[in-house]
Amino acid sequence: RTIPIISCPMMKRFLTSLLTIALLGAGCVSAPSSSTTGSVSLPTPVSADKYITFSLNMQDFSYPEKSVDVLRKALDLHEQYQVPVDVFLTGTIAKYYAEHAPDLVERLKTSSMVAVSYHVRPPAPYTNDFDWLGLADMSATEQYNKIMEYETHDIDLVNGTSTSDLGGYQYVKDLIGYAPYAAGVPSSAGLTTAVDKVMLELGAVMDIVHGDKAFNLGEKKSGLWIRPETIDLKLFSYEGANGATAVDEALTAAPSATDAKAPYFVNVKMHDNDFFAEDSAWTTVYLAKGYHRQPPFNLLLKSLLLSDDAQRVMWTRYEEAVKYASELSDVGLLNISQTLQLEP
Repeated sequence: RTIPIISCPMMKRFLTSLLTIALLGAGCVSAPSSSTTGSVSLPTPVSADKYITFSLNMQDFSYPEKSVDVLRKALDLHEQYQVPVDVFLTGTIAKYYAEHAPDLVERLKTSSMVAVSYHVRPPAPYTNDFDWLGLADMSATEQYNKIMEYETHDIDLVNGTSTSDLGGYQYVKDLIGYAPYAAGVPSSAGLTTAVDKVMLELGAVMDIVHGDKAFNLGEKKSGLWIRPETIDLKLFSYEGANGATAVDEALTAAPSATDAKAPYFVNVKMHDNDFFAEDSAWTTVYLAKGYHRQPPFNLLLKSLLLSDDAQRVMWTRYEEAVKYASELSDVGLLNISQTLQLEP
């Protein structure tokens, strides 16, 4: 691996931007199209063979005040090291932020490091193996109408039903002022087509898919780009101690991944609860041991919190990963807004 000559990450990123501008002026590369739907984008890297993306999945309704704290601290790190990040919001956590931390919402809207996307969790009945409503037995039109209802209205976390209040994808879209770029909906078999149709119609342009193979730049599904992912680096479950080592190992392994084609993408993933709890709220309430997948659901169930030492370990690991990424001179750093500029 090339050893960076410039050790200060902010200076390196500044010089990289100057290099990009110079190349554009000389006609060496094409100017990336500016986003018309989202936050301010950084220049896309020049001639990168490997890219790193960071994803923060914000979702924890049991300890939402801790979710706020996590996002504030994580954004501080990404802005300090000038490393782009994708922030995925559920409609529920977005509504909490809007009501209890409006300054954080404004930061999500204005930070040049951030691209906001959207994801869905139970009790939505179209999530993986959670069809308590019987959507699988409905016609394609009925499926579409019901999913659209959920994605334009709030969800009752106890009864699993949609309410009359604004919620879902549409709520997040209205809150941040643009259509969230990607929609992460791990949907049950047979419901994927209807889910994708709804998300595409509401404004999403990318789908999040995980599997036992690489997903390469340029692949599509139901009209949505598939987020390129060669390695899904779940940093929260990394068995080693050092976040920099985790990133380096993933970059090394990427070219050997099944079906992988250059450029390679290492996606570093964390959830808000990874920093403070043993499990997420939705896992604890809807997928706990001995659970039943029928409403009503018990919101009084809460995951145990991590010890102070365990929380410190997780934050150290995350900062190590972000800092290391910022110091790599031969690897591009992208959020989804910038990734879309690479799509053919």
